[in-house]
This record gives sequence, structure tokens and C-alpha cells, in this order.
Amino acid sequence: MEIPIETTVAYGTAGDTTPDSAPLTPTAVAPKLPQRDLHPGPTPVPAPAPTAAKIVEVPRPTRPPVKAPPINIQMPLDEAILQQHNAFRDDHGAPPLELDDDLCDSAQAHADDLAASGTVSRSLTGHGENIYYGCSCHQYSKEVLEAVTTWYAQGDGFHYGLPDDPTQSVEFTQMLWAATKRLGIGIATRNRENALFETYVVCHYEPKGNTPGMFHINIGRERFDEL
Repeated sequence: MEIPIETTVAYGTAGDTTPDSAPLTPTAVAPKLPQRDLHPGPTPVPAPAPTAAKIVEVPRPTRPPVKAPPINIQMPLDEAILQQHNAFRDDHGAPPLELDDDLCDSAQAHADDLAASGTVSRSLTGHGENIYYGCSCHQYSKEVLEAVTTWYAQGDGFHYGLPDDPTQSVEFTQMLWAATKRLGIGIATRNRENALFETYVVCHYEPKGNTPGMFHINIGRERFDEL
């Protein structure tokens, strides 16, 4: 005789013997976890943030102190001033100047006017013009020889190669202006009551220098700057 076998169907979790007629109860399904990469690649390294370019300023060679060119102390003072001009001009590649009688007359007339009034002012001649004033207990010959070096020392901050001069070194540039050919010199003194001597030196130049837009053509670099 056959023994009937009772059949059960599992629903849900193991051990559940709910018969077929019972409603199905859905079993919660765990979310699928992402598979772990067993062979990961190298960890990416973030790129460094861009930095501004660093500007390195090359120091300019130290300019030696301005010294007056050697002159013959026996020569007339106007010749000494001319020689100083031409020595400095030669250092910058400018041709030498020549003394001009008419320019000497106009420069001397203005130097006399300055000494008489005890003031410093420009003339109305229209020439290129440099003026020096000195006051000391020395005779004016010493002051006169300092005039040109004083004008030349103005150029310590001059910007070469520009069409105009932002530094306004007008005495320096007029003295070295390459297109200038002729020079006139005037020297006058005034004695003060306290045993001091006032010295006035006036130089007139033709053709006149310091023309706007022409500085880069007429003012060459000093030989020291080209080393």
C-alpha cells in the first residue's frame, strides 16, 4: 500500500511551510554591493596650482663716482671747461664741441647779469643753456671746474634708449647732445660781505639740444654701461 507523501513548498525564508493557498509574501532583497577592485591602479596625484612667473631683476653694475677729466691747470678756464665737455662726450660717443665767439659773448652777458642780481634764471636767448651756481670761500676757479661734473652727475638715473627723458636731466643731456656742435662759456663772480665767493657759470650750445622725441638718437650709453 502506498503511503501518501505530504508536499510542502518553501516561501520566504527557510523553514516556512505555508501551504500553496497562502498568499505569497515577497522577500526583501539586499542591495547589490559594488564589487571591490582587487587590483586598484595608482592613486592620482592632483596637479599643482599654477604659480605666477617670478621676475628676476639683474642688478646693474655700480657706476663709479663722477670724476672730472684731468686738465692742464695752466690753461684758461674756458678751455678747461671745453676739455671737460669733450672728455665726457667722448665717453658717450658724441663728437667734440668747438668754442664759438658769439655764443661766448651771449653766455658771458648772462653770467654777468646773474652775478649782478644775485639770482639764477634762464636767459631769453633761445640757445641751449646750462647754468651753475656755487658759493664757497674758495676762489671761483675751483667752483668753475665743478660745474661740468655737477651737470654730468645728473645723468646717474637717466634712461637710455627712450625717445624722451622722464628724469628731466636737462643739463646732462644738453652737455652730451650729439647734434650740438658749438659751445659758448661765460663766468662771473660776486663777493659777499662774509668773505664768501659766489660763482656763476653759463654755457650756451648750438644747435640746441633736448629736442622731444630725439633723446634716443642723441644720447649714447656711457662706455661703462656697455661692459
